[in-house]
Amino acid sequence: GEELDRDLFVEPTGEIAGMLGLRSCQAAILKKSAYGLVQAPRAWHQAANRKLKELSWRQLESDPCVWVLTSSSAAGGPDYVVAIALCRVDDFLFAGREADKVWQQARRQVMEAFRWTEWKYDTFTQCGVDIIQRPDLGFTLSQATYTEQIEEIE
Repeated sequence: GEELDRDLFVEPTGEIAGMLGLRSCQAAILKKSAYGLVQAPRAWHQAANRKLKELSWRQLESDPCVWVLTSSSAAGGPDYVVAIALCRVDDFLFAGREADKVWQQARRQVMEAFRWTEWKYDTFTQCGVDIIQRPDLGFTLSQATYTEQIEEIE
């Protein structure tokens, strides 16, 4: 988590209090942002942005939740887009050409920088959207699974 810019007193749950050697109902100062805090999504986004910039990704001015990684072409031509990263709260989508050596290195760097759960490929669900990569490398997006679970309003 990110360092907090103010003192925030919390009452840890019994289990956490025990692990910290605190008595029941004893307050503690939270030093870093934690899941569930109002500012946690912003703190996470700022931390992710800093790390991606350290890894040479450029945040778009038109959409601060999108980053691109570019590289110079081998023939000395214009830079080309190696990869694109999109973020929604704490969910990321990355896209790059599998055969591109720069993308392979960038993906390894991102995987080392962020200890996320298993990376999903080709077909997966993100934020209620089923994402299916087609053989032509395009994508089919569907919310059918999500919408089928919504109860009808009477």
